[in-house]
Amino acid sequence: MAMCEFAKPWYRSDVILRAEDRKFHVHKNTLGLWSPVFDSLIKARKTANEIIELPKKKAKEIYELLLVIYNLQTVNSQNIISFLKLAKEFEIEKVLYLCSSFLLEIEKPDLKCINFLLLAERYGLEDVKQQCFEIAASFSLSHLKTSEKFEELSMESKFHITEIMLMQEQAFVEDLKKKSFKLLQTVYLTGHEKFVTDMQPTVRRPFVYSCRKRPAHSALKENGRVLPRVYDLECSVCRATTENWARRKEQHYPMNKE
Repeated sequence: MAMCEFAKPWYRSDVILRAEDRKFHVHKNTLGLWSPVFDSLIKARKTANEIIELPKKKAKEIYELLLVIYNLQTVNSQNIISFLKLAKEFEIEKVLYLCSSFLLEIEKPDLKCINFLLLAERYGLEDVKQQCFEIAASFSLSHLKTSEKFEELSMESKFHITEIMLMQEQAFVEDLKKKSFKLLQTVYLTGHEKFVTDMQPTVRRPFVYSCRKRPAHSALKENGRVLPRVYDLECSVCRATTENWARRKEQHYPMNKE
């Protein structure tokens, strides 16, 4: 795109920026709303016609920044680094937000998340940092350390990554405990049913299982009444009954026959 939009006065432009001997005709109210630094530079002029000098700034980067401010261009992979630098220096929160939104949408394969995290650290992009923490935490610590950039991360970032790893491990363990309990419950209840079936031929009347600790069993609602459970997995006596039955069955019918 040719450098023409700001090369001369246009639509009530009332202030001039200059970088590398190139002039940019812009609007002080617009710049003041976007950047407190620009606002201070504008107010610090001795005369209304004084040009605001931007030393050590590349004209092309200032031009592209103005395009974003005037909604004539968007953030992309070619200009984002220069935008981040300028946005931080001139305290342009809206441009930082646009850069952050762009980075959040970029795919971060494997350990590329470390590079993006370093960038987010440098420019204070909290949303990008959080996203990178979660991506990094999906890998093992040993794998993360294979990245040359990992050691460049701040201690705070390393702490957040390991904290998320720990939380994921805890969630996994809790889920495993729940699944294991359900499986164990199924095994014990199935064993109890088999025990009752095996005991039936040994008595004349229908066999009714009874536990000496039944009054202490957990409650069970039955026909509107609250009764202690007949067989309670939390009861050590009930579990022992099933375990002893299973042990005797194993002795008579060993599973591993050679």
